[in-house]
Amino acid sequence: MLAAETSTGAPAKILAAERQVTRLGSGVFQDGEISRDAMGFVCENLSRMAQIYRKLDVIGVRAVATSAVRDASNQEEFLRRTSNALDAPVEIISGQEEARLIHLGVQARWPHAEKRVLIVDVGGGSAEVILSDHGVLSEAFSRPLGAVRLTEIFLTSSEHEVRFWDMAYAMEEGRNP
Repeated sequence: MLAAETSTGAPAKILAAERQVTRLGSGVFQDGEISRDAMGFVCENLSRMAQIYRKLDVIGVRAVATSAVRDASNQEEFLRRTSNALDAPVEIISGQEEARLIHLGVQARWPHAEKRVLIVDVGGGSAEVILSDHGVLSEAFSRPLGAVRLTEIFLTSSEHEVRFWDMAYAMEEGRNP
């Protein structure tokens, strides 16, 4: 969660920042749904974050869900429960929108208006590769190559080792692992 005060032409003033790793995708990439435990953990954290932003009298909230929720069969339940916990709507965004938001965040914190910059963001379920040309998003794509997804697919508890070559061949062939 990031709560900020903004005004035209001035950098954002950060009022509050909270971060919690949820590993929401854990299980989704094998079982196809968000576990009850993971959903409960996320809702608890969103409730806590909502208490913080309510005290700040924010006028707008945007909450987004990414790869794990895009792939989950129980995404409607997740959206309903998390929206209730946050007291604001939670929306599922595309990989392209995720890349756009990552670009905006990098530009806000690390502007390079005179250069070309390659941004790579590896999340739990997807990885976004973004080319910024003089501060403008030039190219972006999202692929299902997140750390949790790849671990769940290629590191099995029965083998106890990464099936590296399976992953390498899948990536070389341009298919989803």
